[in-house]
Amino acid sequence: MTGAEHYTRAQDCLTEADETSDAAVRGELLTRAQAHATLALAAATALGSESQGGQRDTAGHPAMANRDLKQWKAAAAVPERRTEPEAGTATTAG
Repeated sequence: MTGAEHYTRAQDCLTEADETSDAAVRGELLTRAQAHATLALAAATALGSESQGGQRDTAGHPAMANRDLKQWKAAAAVPERRTEPEAGTATTAG
C-alpha cells in the first residue's frame, strides 16, 4: 500500500466512524484511521526527504518524484459533495 493509499484509507475509516452508532466499531475504525494516517505521514516524510536529482521545491526542500506527487495530489483532493440532485435527475415516488 502506498502512502497516498494509506491517506485515502484513513479518510475512509474516519467517514465510516462518523456514520456508525456502534461505539465499539467506531473505536476500531478510529484506531485504524490513526494507523493509516501515521503510515501516510511516514511515507510522505520519507518521499519528501529523497532528492530527485538535486531538485528542490519552492520552499527549498528536496522534491518528490512526479509519480509520487501525482498520487498524493489525487489522494489529498477533496471531492465535491452535492447537496441537491442535478437538474433533470430528480426522481418521483410512485
